[in-house]
Amino acid sequence: MRVISSPEPKALTLARLLSVSAEVRSDCGEVDRSATGYVPHDVHEALAVALFEHPERSASGWETALSAQNRIKAAVLSVLQRHVGGDIAMVGHGGVGSLLWMHIAGLAISRNKDQPRQGCFWQAKIEGSVLRPVHGWKEFESFNE
Repeated sequence: MRVISSPEPKALTLARLLSVSAEVRSDCGEVDRSATGYVPHDVHEALAVALFEHPERSASGWETALSAQNRIKAAVLSVLQRHVGGDIAMVGHGGVGSLLWMHIAGLAISRNKDQPRQGCFWQAKIEGSVLRPVHGWKEFESFNE
């Protein structure tokens, strides 16, 4: 299985558990929130709501949801164009994972389609250079069901 990871520490930890040869791609990183740095949880949640409610606008300097979605779509397309078969696991943070899911599922950007909590995954089939949805967000605990 080919494993591709964002450069964030939590993603790298899981990617390296899956494969010692995980590919690290900066273009698969989470929504850029460097403008604010760490903020308390309630502030983060308010900014995340704004991010999803107004995908074309920046929430306090954060990368826009639309820009992050376009970036992760381009990164995945780049991966799929060089894909030679087999499974791919893409490991990253939920914000861009949600934005990618919404794109392949044909859904508008919306907070109600965001990951339900940390520790979740979704699955898609690879058909050429396109991903087709299999199922939306599920908790990791249900992975082998």
